[in-house]
Amino acid sequence: VEITNVSSSTIFLADYTIERYANGGTVPGIVTFPSTASLAPGGVYLVASDKFEFQSVYGYQSDHGSQVINGNGDGSNTGAIRSVSG
Repeated sequence: VEITNVSSSTIFLADYTIERYANGGTVPGIVTFPSTASLAPGGVYLVASDKFEFQSVYGYQSDHGSQVINGNGDGSNTGAIRSVSG
């Protein structure tokens, strides 16, 4: 998952979660961010299912790793970025 900050303000990612709903499910897998994670204006933050595998394939490391970020390739997964405060 690539998150891009198109605003003119820094975004503190600890204020958000990524939710992944697998195969039409109604209960999400949830990705949380470290309390220090932030995204500067114009910046990009990458979340991969496996940071080390991502690096071996693409030649650079993602910012965050979570097994919640994966898929079976059948297109039945959905996701959302949500504010922790609602």
